[in-house]
Amino acid sequence: VADDSPSVVFEPSLVGKWSWGVEIARDGKNGYKVGIGDTKLTMRLVRLSGILLGDVFSGPEGGLPCHFFVKLDIQADQFHVSFLNSEWLAQEIQTRGWPRHEVLTEGDQKGGVLLTASSEELRRDLLAYLDDPRAWKDDEDLERVK
Repeated sequence: VADDSPSVVFEPSLVGKWSWGVEIARDGKNGYKVGIGDTKLTMRLVRLSGILLGDVFSGPEGGLPCHFFVKLDIQADQFHVSFLNSEWLAQEIQTRGWPRHEVLTEGDQKGGVLLTASSEELRRDLLAYLDDPRAWKDDEDLERVK
């Protein structure tokens, strides 16, 4: 998701230090830099049907650059994060053939799935599953570190 996309939102309350060693800083107009120990990520938020989704990007250091999606619920000094369930997504790809993707055939990521759908296609396809508990897993609650 591009920083200047009309669907991108910025939530200033997300900036700060959180439990689990998570540190979030502003990046540009509407983006975030997310640090978790030595891991550095970038994130953009979109609000779809009232639900806040994070499009998180891991850079090329240490492997294949990739996006993953999280669902966020921010409440004052804490937030709840749910991760898109990769097993569920693999089943949806096998059953429905969506979203548009390629199966990786070589290297460390062999057998992995690379989503090639546009941001708009992913948003459209995921919209129907925002409230489906099968689509999300590994929930975590983080608290602000003071």
